[in-house]
Amino acid sequence: FLEALRRADRETMALTAFNRFEKTVFAAIPDLARLHAELQDRLGVPVRMSGSGAGLWWFMNENEPLAPGLAEWAAENGVALHTARPVKPAGGSTRTG
Repeated sequence: FLEALRRADRETMALTAFNRFEKTVFAAIPDLARLHAELQDRLGVPVRMSGSGAGLWWFMNENEPLAPGLAEWAAENGVALHTARPVKPAGGSTRTG
């Protein structure tokens, strides 16, 4: 994952990212597991859980539009969609460790 991050290789980052809590949280909260599975099916890309279940996330290109019907699906399921972008530190570099 870290090597893919250094190369800004989003596909490999998405495939190698993981959260050890997913299995436990999804077993305890079936509705979250269902939303995760539906979202992953709609997007066709890996979707991961953030932290201990505060949110679900996936990588997408900066100018990539949302998947068709995703906003409507989110509204029907009580899901809020937010976009996050990487922050460049002073000096403008996104280089990591």
